[in-house]
Amino acid sequence: MNNLLTKISALLTATLLAALPASANAQTLSFDQEQLLNACSASPGSCAAAVQLVIADLKAAGLSEAEFNSQLGVIAGTIVTAAQETSSQDYSGLGEALEQVAQETSDQHQAQSIRSVVAAVGSGNLASVGLDRSRAGAAAFAASPS
Repeated sequence: MNNLLTKISALLTATLLAALPASANAQTLSFDQEQLLNACSASPGSCAAAVQLVIADLKAAGLSEAEFNSQLGVIAGTIVTAAQETSSQDYSGLGEALEQVAQETSDQHQAQSIRSVVAAVGSGNLASVGLDRSRAGAAAFAASPS
């Protein structure tokens, strides 16, 4: 069953990558992704608070709706990567952080994509997510092309 989920996830990721315009793949980040990754992987229980701060900064930056949603996709991918890299056995904070990101997006397809991995990440069942670090970025949780 996990193998099937991994294959489905990989296919979904490939489809999302193909649908993205080149500019979405080469976006400029409006936050320090490495800092967020380090914060969430070092202390998963504090990840939601770190994500909340990043989201507040993004809102204050005056990004367009599409740019904001794009940044949320990167945040979601960063959280999944943190789940894969943490030595903690408590993943619940990472699941909460992902749910927070899903609640912030105005793109329902993006929210659904993010929510599809919340339970798996929150329980530490990362094998069912099927995303490795190279694919756990904006493309995996991209907003719908407008």
